[in-house]
Amino acid sequence: MIKKLLTILRNLGKRDDLYISKPDKGNSVVILNRSDYGNDMLDILSDNTKFIPVNDDCYKLSQGLEAHLNNVLLALFKSSKIDKITYNNLQAIGSGPGKLYGLSSVL
Repeated sequence: MIKKLLTILRNLGKRDDLYISKPDKGNSVVILNRSDYGNDMLDILSDNTKFIPVNDDCYKLSQGLEAHLNNVLLALFKSSKIDKITYNNLQAIGSGPGKLYGLSSVL
């Protein structure tokens, strides 16, 4: 039975008109019409009180600040102002603006 359901799910996953994901909570699968999902996400993003668009400059700024912080930490470490554990714990890695992804909920 489970094998049959997995085969059905794999076949549905090949369809471009469907969006398949795990729900926010629970062990299940959510299957949505891709255009409906896209419209719902656009509605959420259009709320200017919660989201603002960013451009590539934001990523460049974030990477520059990360590099500057890491350089300052390295200088502090090399001058024995902080130890290796503190240096490793404070290093910034992979900084950047948040990315939006939508989670579906099961009703």
